[in-house]
Amino acid sequence: MRSRTISILIVLTISLFVSIPAIAQVEEEISLDYEFAQRLTISAAFLRRLNISAVEFFILPEGELLTRAYPASEEKPNLFTATIDLQQDPLRAFSMVDYWYRAELDTGEVITSTADTLYYEDNRFDWVQKNQAPFSIHRYAGDELFAQEMVDVAQQGLENIQRYLPLVTPENVDIYAYANTADMRDSLQLSNSSWIGAHADPDLGVMVISLPSGPDQHLEMERQIPHELMHIMLYHHIGERYINLPVWLVEGLASIVELYPNPDYAILLSSAVNGDNLLEIQSLCTNFPSDATDAYLAYAQAESFTRYLYDHYGDEAMETLVATYSSGVDCERGVEMVFGKDLAGLQTEWFEDTFDANGMETGIRNLVPWILLLIVVIGGPISVAIIFFMSKREIQ
Repeated sequence: MRSRTISILIVLTISLFVSIPAIAQVEEEISLDYEFAQRLTISAAFLRRLNISAVEFFILPEGELLTRAYPASEEKPNLFTATIDLQQDPLRAFSMVDYWYRAELDTGEVITSTADTLYYEDNRFDWVQKNQAPFSIHRYAGDELFAQEMVDVAQQGLENIQRYLPLVTPENVDIYAYANTADMRDSLQLSNSSWIGAHADPDLGVMVISLPSGPDQHLEMERQIPHELMHIMLYHHIGERYINLPVWLVEGLASIVELYPNPDYAILLSSAVNGDNLLEIQSLCTNFPSDATDAYLAYAQAESFTRYLYDHYGDEAMETLVATYSSGVDCERGVEMVFGKDLAGLQTEWFEDTFDANGMETGIRNLVPWILLLIVVIGGPISVAIIFFMSKREIQ
C-alpha cells in the first residue's frame, strides 16, 4: 500500500512541475465501467476544448508496484476511452485499483489528473452484506440464518487459531461465499485448478469460499473458513514477511486449525505409505504440486507433519519457528535453528511416530480380508466333516 501511494505521488509531483497553470483550467468527467473478469473501460470527457493531442490512462492495482499504462483513443471530440481486456491483463478480485489519466496538449503542456479508486468486486452477482466485527460476510445465495452461521463459524475458527498461535485479531476480514466452486474459481481466474475449493488473499484481508447447498455445507464452512482465516491472520501478524514462510508450514498451520478436519487426508496418507509414495517435505518448501492427486497428498502431509511438530515440540516452538522463517532464513535452516534437526531427520521422526507405531495394527487390518477368505474356503469342508462325524455317532 505504501509503495503504491509513493508511485502515485511521484507521477503527480512530476506533472505538477511540468504544467501547474494547465491543471487549474481543466474540467473533466472520468467514468469507469467493467464486466468482471472480461473488460474494463475508462473514459475521460473534457468539458471544454483543450486541443488535446494524446491521452493515456494509468491504473495501479493494490499490492502491485508497477503502474499499468493504456493509450486512449478519441471516440468523439473531447471524449477519450481505453478498454482493457481483463482476460489478458487480469486484476485481482476484491482489490482496490487506483486510476488516473495523463493528457498532452498541442502546446506541449501535460495535464495529470488526481487518482480515483475503484473497488474491483465480482459484479456478476448482487452481494448481500452482513457485518459483525471483525467479519464482513458477503453472499448472493442463502438467507440471514446462513450468513449468521458463517459468522459463528468464523468466530469459532478465530478462537481455535489463537489456541495454537497468539495472533492478533485483524480489524476486518471479508468473506465472500459462492454457491458453487465453478463461480468461485472463475472469480480468481483459476479454471485450470479444479481441486481448489477456497482461497485467501492475505494482504487484502479477503477470502473466497465455495459452499454448495446440501448436507455437507456446514462441514465445509468449518473446514474452509478457519483454514483461510489462518492465512489472513498470519499475514496480519508478520506482514510482507509472510512470503518467507515455507508452503508446507503455511498450509500445515491452516489445516490443523480447521474445525472439521478433511477426512480424506488419513486415507491419502495410508495409501501413500502402503505404496511408498510419500512426498519429501523438502519438496514442499516453495510450492505444492499442480497435479490434483499430488496436491491433495501435499496438503495431507503438511497437516500431519505440522501437527506432529506442534504436539511434540509445543506451541512456543511453533511460534519461534514462524518468527525464524519470517526473518528470511531458508527452509532447511529454519528447522535446524529451532529443533536442531534437518527436515529429513524430522520427517523420519514424524513417519516413525505416525505410521511405524501402528505397523502391527495395520498389518493385521490388511490381513483381515485374507483371513475371512480362508474361513470361507476351508470352513465349508470342515463343517461338512463335523456334521458327518456327529451324524455317524448318533446312528451308532
